[in-house]
Amino acid sequence: MGKSKEEPIPIRRLRWSGNLPKPRPGDVPWAKKRPELAGLSEADHALLVRDTDAWREVMLPVCEEIDAERSKRGIKFAYTSEELELVLLFGRACGHTTYKKTRATLAGDDAEPRKTLGFDKPRIAQSQPYKVKTLRRLDGVPSQSTITRHKQRFSDERRAEIWMEIERRLRAEHLKTPELQEEARLLNLDGSSVLTHYHAERKSKEKSKDFGSVEVIDGERYQKIFGHRQKITCPDGGFVPTSAGPDKCGHGWNLVMVSSSSGVPIAWRLVPLNASEKDTALELLQGEFAREAAPYLRNQLRVLTADGAFQKPELRAAVRSLGIVENIHFTSHADREISKKRAEHSRHTWLPIDGYPTWQANHHREIRCCCGKGVAKRIYLDGQGHAIARSEGKCPKCGSISIRSGDWRLTDDHFTRCSPSELVAKRDWAFGNPLTFDDPNSQAYGNARFGHNEGLHGTLSNRFALIRNKRWFRKLAQAQTETAMTFALVQALALEQRRRAKEPVALAAAA
Repeated sequence: MGKSKEEPIPIRRLRWSGNLPKPRPGDVPWAKKRPELAGLSEADHALLVRDTDAWREVMLPVCEEIDAERSKRGIKFAYTSEELELVLLFGRACGHTTYKKTRATLAGDDAEPRKTLGFDKPRIAQSQPYKVKTLRRLDGVPSQSTITRHKQRFSDERRAEIWMEIERRLRAEHLKTPELQEEARLLNLDGSSVLTHYHAERKSKEKSKDFGSVEVIDGERYQKIFGHRQKITCPDGGFVPTSAGPDKCGHGWNLVMVSSSSGVPIAWRLVPLNASEKDTALELLQGEFAREAAPYLRNQLRVLTADGAFQKPELRAAVRSLGIVENIHFTSHADREISKKRAEHSRHTWLPIDGYPTWQANHHREIRCCCGKGVAKRIYLDGQGHAIARSEGKCPKCGSISIRSGDWRLTDDHFTRCSPSELVAKRDWAFGNPLTFDDPNSQAYGNARFGHNEGLHGTLSNRFALIRNKRWFRKLAQAQTETAMTFALVQALALEQRRRAKEPVALAAAA
């Protein structure tokens, strides 16, 4: 049929079927401004994590084991390993990126953090009384060298393993709550860069004269960059050039995360910055999400919203098998001129559909008949809990049409049915999915994503400084530890907010 004349887009009203979840209003449960959490300081936030079963069952035995080993060597220590780990958690709650800032906060004019965490009592005075007058408020706060020795006793890999297990247990506890299960009917998928000052190996599928292969000199790895030899100081990180954009380039890792509509992390993974975002998302959904989150999120249709970077047939098929319908488009909604031109071209280029000579579809996968009538949504769960998406229409003149998503593929100039043996990667899962580019429900989900998901990433930058600027992460394990500590705080705060909201006093005040 080729290009049709430019016609005005018909006005579509926003209607919600019984199966589709609606975007929810309200603040994230772990926000500082929540009335239930307003009176808590960062020190209280750290104690919320310390008082959990996850901490007692995972962190405490390891700390006691380390302290027992320290005692065997006859070392008299002023701080237990648990106290030192609590100090680091407090710094994470404050959003400090160095222990120097954390120590300055603890030793500052405000004595509340010291009293709350139990560092207001003299420690050094017992063994070094001549330092009491000069130390003052610092007496009782661990020094930089004490924290350094503590991290050496733990090792980066062991700390990462412990904190990821604590965060996983808190997340599982949170997923058992009906509040999060309802908020997780709308899911968001996105990635954020975790950049480092250190240098990762530069890799490229194309040959380039700008950098060469890796050389090993005296046990250290080097790479020639623009003719100069550069030491690889971040061996398990990745590099992305400036051509990828200012928010994606540099050295480090990519934090790919599935979050709820309320800004609560549901599943996450850190990968080298140059790793494929869509492949990582597929592995995350088939791995951590399917194993740890999906068992709590069954029997209800859910919607996952992501940008076009996650356009992948296998990913669409994976979320359908988990009872989720995806809201992902081929064209960006950005205000850039090139994005607008692509959207308009896709909107006005119509292609025929095999078996339905009086119906056609454009590159946005929007379907209409020759009279201009559109189709209706039909999205539901089948008996196995898989999400089924259909676009169905009926016209007195053009007849009826029913397109089931996943049963069709796009050839050069028309949409045709797939054979039963067609590979998942060859199927066009977007064709038949009613959540199209111009669909009002799809746009409502997109707006909600920017309100909550982008707010989550903004909070990770502004409040916790996890993804703000470059960090001094030399290893993936260090980045995993900081991320797991941050998300453990988020889960503990959200659980506390929900608990306090159910208290009789809170219920009476709300009434």
